[in-house]
Amino acid sequence: MRVITQPKEMMRPLPLVTAALLAVSLLLPAQAASASVEPVPTPAPTAEPTPTPVPTTAPTPTPVPPKDQGRWQLYTTSFDGRIYELVNDQSPRALSFETWRDVYDFRVPGASPTDYVKYPWSSTVYAVTFWPGGEGAWQWTRLDYGQFVKAGSPAVRNAGYIVNSYVYKWGTSAEILVEGEDKVNHKLTGAEWRAMDFRPFNDRANEGFMKLSWTSDIVRMTDVRGGQGRAIGYGEWQEEAFPTPQVVQRINGDQFYRYSNSNQVWYAGPGMNRVVSLAEFRAAGSPAPRVIQVAGQSTPPPSSGGGGGGGNVFYANCDAVKRAGKAPLYAGQPGYSFDLDGDRDGVACER
Repeated sequence: MRVITQPKEMMRPLPLVTAALLAVSLLLPAQAASASVEPVPTPAPTAEPTPTPVPTTAPTPTPVPPKDQGRWQLYTTSFDGRIYELVNDQSPRALSFETWRDVYDFRVPGASPTDYVKYPWSSTVYAVTFWPGGEGAWQWTRLDYGQFVKAGSPAVRNAGYIVNSYVYKWGTSAEILVEGEDKVNHKLTGAEWRAMDFRPFNDRANEGFMKLSWTSDIVRMTDVRGGQGRAIGYGEWQEEAFPTPQVVQRINGDQFYRYSNSNQVWYAGPGMNRVVSLAEFRAAGSPAPRVIQVAGQSTPPPSSGGGGGGGNVFYANCDAVKRAGKAPLYAGQPGYSFDLDGDRDGVACER
């Protein structure tokens, strides 16, 4: 085995100064390094972050149904303030206050489809509300002054026809007349009847108005065929809208007669019972008068004419005549009428 040894020259001890310097050089770097390092503080423990609070979820509220539970449209008629629900969008039904409050929650109604109309010849105003369903479903209301003002005094138009009007024709004339719901009568012109769409009229064939050609009296005939009727004055004729009377020389069932003790000729008809003048007698055709035997009975005083010759006296039947002690009752005497004189011989209630 070979052992490697250093030469003797290398094993000589270093001089003391050299040794000291070497020692210093070895020590200084270590000290300098230790002097340049800053002390590192011990880090504080990191705090745990505060968690973000999770919001509490509010419970879902139960839906509250709307207060207005009404199913139909509401309308109000301004002239009276009434509220209607239009059931099935077709049929109006008036609401009570309780239903409006509890079901509809005081819903504001719309204005009804209403017009304001009248006949040209009448002052009566009507509100007509055009509900669905045609003419038969329309609502008609005759307005008084207060209702008209409440509606706002609206413009009024003329109507061709107003509900519950009665269209008719007398048997003694070709004229067509109408009696309105307000009982105002009017003789229609052709244009006015056309405006009514030529509505069918009631033909009162056995009634009407007649006038004898030789007198000025107008007679209202209640039974043309039976010769029943009565004289009317100007006021009643006006109320009937001045229907044109049929002018005739004689009326069915009338008669001319005289009493056996007098030469005066009497006329007995539905319009009057009175003595006629010679001119009237001739205008009537100079008919042969019937002679009534009176055997001493004085000639009855002439009637003032009209109304059957009875003046202001009226007897409902012959029993009433007999109770009054007036039987028999002769033509021209107060209370005499054809209704009491069944055989038209000029003597009533003789039996």
